[in-house]
Amino acid sequence: MIEFIKELRSTERGRTVFKFFLYMIFLVFAVIIIFIGNINQKRMAPKNYESQSEYPKEESHVEIEKEELTYLEKQTKLFNANYNFVYTIKGRIDRVYEGSIENGITEGFKETTDSLLHYSIENGIIYKHNFKEKEVYNELYQDLEPSFFDFPNLFNNLNQTSSTIMHKDSKKIYSYKELEGYNIQITTTAKEIISIEIKNNEIEYIFEFTY
Repeated sequence: MIEFIKELRSTERGRTVFKFFLYMIFLVFAVIIIFIGNINQKRMAPKNYESQSEYPKEESHVEIEKEELTYLEKQTKLFNANYNFVYTIKGRIDRVYEGSIENGITEGFKETTDSLLHYSIENGIIYKHNFKEKEVYNELYQDLEPSFFDFPNLFNNLNQTSSTIMHKDSKKIYSYKELEGYNIQITTTAKEIISIEIKNNEIEYIFEFTY
């Protein structure tokens, strides 16, 4: 190969061909370097989005909650939420109902001075439980006012009258005076109704809820 190059460069024409050959090699290498450089630049450059709507969007998992629900929204939550409850009856009758509501089904215990009853309420029907069996039971609220335990009906009546509002700490208390012979107080937080008190001179109903 060396001898060929020497022989080629020994003539004027050969020297011209040899210079042209070197020039072509240089040109090829230059093209290759430029091509590789363009590829790397495209890989590193940020994507050029044609419109603002094409930019990747960061997902936000922060939900903005209302600072306080309205009184009607708190009532709706009471009708539909899952919670634990304690209903205490004091006065001419002493009785405690304690249990929970989950997915619309109530399960609890009715405790009197001489008995403890396991019960449930499903689709509006009250059952008494005996071991693995249950039977329809119609005396759950015996000698009491059953309508007070029907909260949608209770608040439907309350919403048709006026009340005074008292603020205590972070709680709001709605007071209804002499409604069918009873004084009623509804205690709420910013999000929930936490207690209902219904009383007259003979008896007091205290309904407490924990969500």
